[in-house]
Amino acid sequence: MSNAIEELNKAERALAKASSIIEMKQLRDQAAAVAILADAQGFERAAQQAKIFQLKAERKAGGWLRSNGAGPGKPKRSHDATIRLDDIGITKSQSSRWQLESEVPEHEFKQ
Repeated sequence: MSNAIEELNKAERALAKASSIIEMKQLRDQAAAVAILADAQGFERAAQQAKIFQLKAERKAGGWLRSNGAGPGKPKRSHDATIRLDDIGITKSQSSRWQLESEVPEHEFKQ
């Protein structure tokens, strides 16, 4: 149990430091995979914590997308490199949803 808590704390620190959309997407994808695996193995609490982390990563990515001119077909800038959503595996639907998540006030998001 302490190992799982330690890994979650490590992931939280990595997300706090993440500055590129690629890092945020990778952390989100890892959390989604952990949530599926934990749920399949009957670890409901771990699955729930992984899903919460996934939402936090999506929220941060949504803020990045919004502030970097996200829009259908528009290239995004990340560390002086132009990227497209398709290049990093983000659908237009995900981009839109994540941007909406980023606009939810923090106190409401935590609830």
